[in-house]
Amino acid sequence: MSHWYSLIGWASDASFYLADTALDASVTVIFVSLPQQTQTVVTKLTWVASVANAEEPSGIALRGDALYYGGYMSKSEGGAWLHRFSLVTETDTRIARLGLAGFGGCQVDIAPCQWTGPWDISRDGNTIAYHNPGPTQSLSDTTIEANTPLYLAASDGSNIRRLFPNQAVGKGFNQPTFSPDGQYVVTSFASPTPAQVGAVVFERLSSGATTTAPNGLEWQSGTSQPGVAVMYNTTTSSGPDYIMHLELLNIATGAHTPLQPGSRSYVWA
Repeated sequence: MSHWYSLIGWASDASFYLADTALDASVTVIFVSLPQQTQTVVTKLTWVASVANAEEPSGIALRGDALYYGGYMSKSEGGAWLHRFSLVTETDTRIARLGLAGFGGCQVDIAPCQWTGPWDISRDGNTIAYHNPGPTQSLSDTTIEANTPLYLAASDGSNIRRLFPNQAVGKGFNQPTFSPDGQYVVTSFASPTPAQVGAVVFERLSSGATTTAPNGLEWQSGTSQPGVAVMYNTTTSSGPDYIMHLELLNIATGAHTPLQPGSRSYVWA
């Protein structure tokens, strides 16, 4: 295959933006109108880190009248940056440095696997989360860089503050994810003991207070309910049925409600 197509986001009930990724990791952004499926090329992005944001399979986030992506328009940028492409003025602006424009983060995948420092942007497009400084080498099974802190900023790169300031910084780059309501950022911190499961930590952005999920629960997705997340229970998803066991976690109270075994998170998101 020489091209891979993925949804960027819906512009309206009858139109959406599509990413056409090529072998060189360039992405042609296409606007598609339904029902005729009329296609209009919007722009071409030189290099996009498709696996730098777990919530955006294309590597590009649609927020209002702009597209956000981790990558570069020219190699002269010296690595990957978080960029904002205005759909109104068609101008491309660098916001924050993300680190090396490298490779890694997926296995047994025929699509390009371009990677940089993980990032996310809130659904209202007002706030970003990213690592600073970013990675200086690609992902490896044998060599993992010491983690660098996560930071929060306005979507133009201003008003920067550190996230999870009291959390021990370990190895690897953890993926930040905003809750759908924008109240929290969640990420996973690796355990210093390789055999032990890491910690899933939520930070409430209004106060900076942090909450650690109960042991054995891994982040799965947010939900439409404020302050409620879908979590994967690693301690019960084994014998005798060996199927996925999900739970709803109330972040503020710590209460978690098991869902029917075999449920998938999209039902609850």
